[in-house]
Amino acid sequence: MESLDTQTNIAKQVIEKNEKKNINLFLWGKFVSLVGTYMYSFAMSLYILKQTGSGTTFALNLLLSALPRVILGPIAGVLADRMDRRKMVVGMDMLSGITVLTLLPLSSLYGLRIPFIYANTLLLSIINTFFAVTISASLPSLVRKESLMKINSYNQAAESVSSIVSPVLGGVLYHILPIKLFIALNGISFILSAISEMFIDFNFSKEEAEEKNTGKLNIKGVIDDMKTGFSFLREQKPLFSLFKFAILINFFVTPCMSVTLPFIINNTLSLSEIYFGIIEGSFSVGALISSLIIARLPEREKKLPALLMGLGFAGALQLLMALPVLSPGKLFSDNVYAAYYMFMMFGLSISLMIVNIPIMVLIQRLTPDHMMGRMMSLTQTIASAVMPLGLIIMGMIVDLMPVYVSLLASGFILFLTVLMMKRSTAMSEL
Repeated sequence: MESLDTQTNIAKQVIEKNEKKNINLFLWGKFVSLVGTYMYSFAMSLYILKQTGSGTTFALNLLLSALPRVILGPIAGVLADRMDRRKMVVGMDMLSGITVLTLLPLSSLYGLRIPFIYANTLLLSIINTFFAVTISASLPSLVRKESLMKINSYNQAAESVSSIVSPVLGGVLYHILPIKLFIALNGISFILSAISEMFIDFNFSKEEAEEKNTGKLNIKGVIDDMKTGFSFLREQKPLFSLFKFAILINFFVTPCMSVTLPFIINNTLSLSEIYFGIIEGSFSVGALISSLIIARLPEREKKLPALLMGLGFAGALQLLMALPVLSPGKLFSDNVYAAYYMFMMFGLSISLMIVNIPIMVLIQRLTPDHMMGRMMSLTQTIASAVMPLGLIIMGMIVDLMPVYVSLLASGFILFLTVLMMKRSTAMSEL
């Protein structure tokens, strides 16, 4: 009996060791890839702005970076379900490195021209769309089911760290290095990421018997697979309800952070750029800290209470953000306002992590592996498509009404969302 227990413990230790290796390799690859992508986007946009002095050319580069995610997301989901995900992830990162490095001979022969940067940005964004969907679809296969909350939390932490590090590192390297050397280092970072991903076990917890689409990979087959994905989503009532509420949350919360808060800080309160940067950075810091804490907490079977608590907290914070601008003039010093909004952004990031991480875990638990790519692509595509509309509407509200109106409306809508989720019979199963 003792020998059997010893063997069981050894087997468990081996599984945990392999799982830890998978998580570490995934996080390293994801972090390096994200930092490379963010640094490239930051540096190239800065280069364009300095070379042309045109806001239009600067915005066009950002648009080329974002557009493929909306258009190609569903196709990326189909390919992630049909093809070997390990080959896809490694191949996409390797291709990203090669794409960046092609700028070196082009710039040596013809100079670093703006059209070359545009083409490179577009290609990188296309490649990154397929990479992001495939790596997201692979997460449930990298760890045991009981570790899904942990790897999703660490994944969020990697994104938070990269969003903090990339602008700083990108700005420093852009300033001290020749642009060609910066491009070379950036391209090499993608290749290093691909090499680390070669050692990840993408079938660590994948079930042996699974449904696979073996139809022809042509336009009709891709369209049929996309339709199957939509049909599956509509048939799974808890999953469909979760998607609808996630869209509603994304529509109201993100525009408030991207439009309303910058307007308050820079226009209404006229705080300095330094304060604005610190306030913005406090969100990423809060997301990082809360992600790491959530990763170490025991996972609860029922996710709905956490979702309701996180959303209610986010709604309350948005209402509180409106308080300083309800009065016609400034009542306190800049330091007080800066500290207040730093605290608000820090709290808002925590509330969103409490919501976002369980949502991702629920989607992964409710979706079979052979549909995972399509579900991940739907999540990312819908979020990418809804966000611009929310930004435009929020911008119009800020222009036409007092700035606090958007925050008050958004806060009350989040409270209403909490009530709807609580009353939803489909959501009660979660």
